[in-house]
Order: sequence, then C-alpha cells, then structure tokens
Amino acid sequence: MTNVLVVISDQHTASILGCAGDPLVQTPNLDRLNARGVRLDAAYCSFPLCCPSRMSFLTGRYASEIDCLDNRVQLSSDIPTFAHAFSVSGYETVLAGRMHIIGADQLHGFEQRLLGDVQGSAYSDYAPGILEPLANAMGGSQTGFEHSGPGRSGLQAFDHRVSETTIEWIRQRGCTPFKRRPFMMVMGLFLPHNPWIAPAEDFARYHGKITERDLPHVGIEPPHPLHRQMRQLAGWKHIDIESQIRVRTAYYAMCTTVDRHVGRVLDALDDVGLGEDTIVIYTSDHGEALGAHGLWGKSTFFEESARIPMIIRWPERIAAGSTVQQPVSLMDLGPTMLDLAGATPLPAATGRSFAPLLLRPDQPHSAYPNAVISELETGRMIRQGRWKYCYYVDMPDELYDLVSDPQELTNLAEVGNLADLCCGLRTRLMAGWNPDRARQTVERRNKELPMITEWVRTAAPPEPILPWHDSPQENRVDQPPPQG
Repeated sequence: MTNVLVVISDQHTASILGCAGDPLVQTPNLDRLNARGVRLDAAYCSFPLCCPSRMSFLTGRYASEIDCLDNRVQLSSDIPTFAHAFSVSGYETVLAGRMHIIGADQLHGFEQRLLGDVQGSAYSDYAPGILEPLANAMGGSQTGFEHSGPGRSGLQAFDHRVSETTIEWIRQRGCTPFKRRPFMMVMGLFLPHNPWIAPAEDFARYHGKITERDLPHVGIEPPHPLHRQMRQLAGWKHIDIESQIRVRTAYYAMCTTVDRHVGRVLDALDDVGLGEDTIVIYTSDHGEALGAHGLWGKSTFFEESARIPMIIRWPERIAAGSTVQQPVSLMDLGPTMLDLAGATPLPAATGRSFAPLLLRPDQPHSAYPNAVISELETGRMIRQGRWKYCYYVDMPDELYDLVSDPQELTNLAEVGNLADLCCGLRTRLMAGWNPDRARQTVERRNKELPMITEWVRTAAPPEPILPWHDSPQENRVDQPPPQG
C-alpha cells in the first residue's frame, strides 16, 4: 500500500506554471514534480468557487448533488468522503490547513487535522481577524486593487504555518516507518488567492517584467449579460493599467511562494526516504481570471477560472514527464486516488477514476467519460473534445471552439450549422441536473443562513478545532519601486 500526499492550493489558474508553458513564472519545484510525473492539461474543477469545489472534491459528487452551492453551506456529515474510504482501507488520514469546511464537523472522515482553516470560526468562510486592516481586500473589489503589491499578510503566515506543520509531521512519520499504517495526507494552502499581496522578495522577481502587453483583454466589455453583470457589480470597469500590472505581478509572485512551499515538502519526503513510495499530487480548487474577459476572481466557465493545474507523480508507475490531454475533473480525483492505492471505492460517487489514463496512456479508455461538467448555481458547462458549451438559466448559451479560439472570444452558440452540436451537448449536460431545484435550494439557504450567522454571533458556540494562530498577524502593503 502506497502513501498519498495531495497539496491543494487556492485560486491557481492552470496556465501560470513553468511546465504549462508560461515563459515568465518561476515554479521550479512544480516543474520538477511534473518532470517525474504526469500533467493533466485539461483538468477542470466541478464548480469554480472555493467551498462547493472542495466539497465536490471530497465527496466525488457534484455540488448540486450535495446541496453545497455557495461558500456558506455545510456538507452533511453522513455523506462519505475519500477520507472515509481511505480510513476504512487501513490508511492513516491527515488534513493540514485549508479545506474551506463550514460547520462543526471539521474532519469529514479525516482521523486528525493538524491545523485548522484560515478563518477565525468554523462557521464562517471569511478571515477578517487575520487580515485587518486589509480584510476588505480579500475579494476582487476596488479595495483589493488599491491594496496590492509587495508586503505581508496573515494568509502568507497561514501558508508558512501549514507547510511547517506538514513537514514536521512527515519527518516524525519517517522516523517510525515500520510501526505506522500507510498515510493519506492533504495539505491545503491559501495562496495564490487574493488579497494580491506577495512577499517582497518574490514580488521583486517579477517587478518591471510585466507590462501592458501582458494584460489580457484590456478594456474589453464582455458580450454575455452574466459577465457584464459581474463587472458592474464588482466595479471592474475602471481599473487603471498600473493597478492591473501590479496585481498581475503580485499574483505571479504568490505562485512562486506556493511553489517554494511545495518544494520544501517534496524535500522533506525525500529526506526521510518516503519520496519514492508516495503518490504526490498538486492541484487547486479553481483558477483566477486575472483580467481575462475583463473579469477578476472566479465563478465563470472561462478557462482561466474553471481549468486547474493537476500534476500527479508516482515513481516507476506513472510515465515521467508525460501529459494527458483528455479532460478530467477534480471531482474524479478522489475516486482516482482510491483506485491507484487499491483502496475501498466511494459508494454512490458520481466521479469516475481516471487511473487508466495515467497507468496506460497509450491504450483506449472507453470506461472513462470523454467529457467533464462544471456548474454554478444556475448554470452548467460541458467540455467535450474541442468544444465547450455553457448553459445558463434565463440567459443565452455559449459555445466555444477551444482549438481555433483558445481565448474564448467568439461565441458560436447562434451559428446555424452548429445547432445539432449544441443540442447534443445540452442533452448530455442536463442529464440528472434540475436547475429549478438548484435555484430553490439557494433561495431557501439564503433565508436560513442569516439565523445561523446571528446564532454564532450571540451564542458563541465552542470551536471544534483550535485556531491556527494565537496572536495578531502583520498585514501591510509596501510601496513598490517605480517601474523601470
């Protein structure tokens, strides 16, 4: 039985990796992970928003199946996760850091949690306590652009603590290899999620190297009404070029920060002799638009938001330096890990193992679906081959040809000779999904959650896991030197 280690970051878009072809970003440790493993070039999250994506990842089921459709909803404790399945298969299951679990059950099948999440309360999805006075910069708001650049944040401190805790556990685990069960460990980092505040030394690596020419779709007004609505509500219409460059510089720098944490964990595995006997996986819960289509953050089906990095290394079992082009889903990663490890499969999981794509890449694999689906509260996307089709309740459809139009600038949904293609993709996308039920679920929860929020405020229920910090965190943005 082999060990399994998953490092999952937050909001890392798939293309900003050296091994994915980005000529500027410095990710040497993820590149060396890729050099000895496989990169899944068309991996997608099943819901481009933190909590729904992660609960789908844990359970191998769509967020709409488990009623987790926003960042405030609790996953029911009687739904099995891959942690339950690994545990009953004889594994020691460990969670360290970020997982965006809401509610009193902060384990959901893990036997132990070395470090809690970034938020101050298990009942909240926000972290104001460790970000003051920059708490309002956490979202993709105007404040986030103004307070961006080199500096310090509580989120950096959190990730440092997560990696230190993980490394210490690995070292202790390596000291008693013959007395312990195999382990399945998930290490959750928060970066490169905004605020766009990067360590000064990492920011300096990119300062002056990103110019206006590197900014995607400057001044664009997205044609789809949903995206125009997002721009209007967030106030993204008048973000000056200097701020966009500074934000992009900070984001690249934070990707390098994440890479350094990954490298230290890889080194720790090697130092204690576990590197060759551990499946190592790097991925993220969703991407970051970073200005593409005039948008920032996530919650769209565009590639920058819905496609994620996914690298899997298993020495001597997975072909080193290979790439899988077939679309796969983060929802399928749990069933895949269980399959690779020979562990008990998840009962009633919708996700399917793509292990054959990794172990036998040269053979046809009809058992694994040739399309993946991602969803939002009132919309769904299917990626099949070169095509991406998006359906929205009461809004126009979208169809993109990712081969001829990789930037997704030309919506082909109204092209007459593609009507049959759209119909077929829509039929496949709608199978088993009830958009009215999803809408009703969101409306009901929006009525219920204010009472839970007020109960937490007034009753101050005991926290199920101790906070990760015991002192205020330093938060500041430094003035970067002038360009050039």
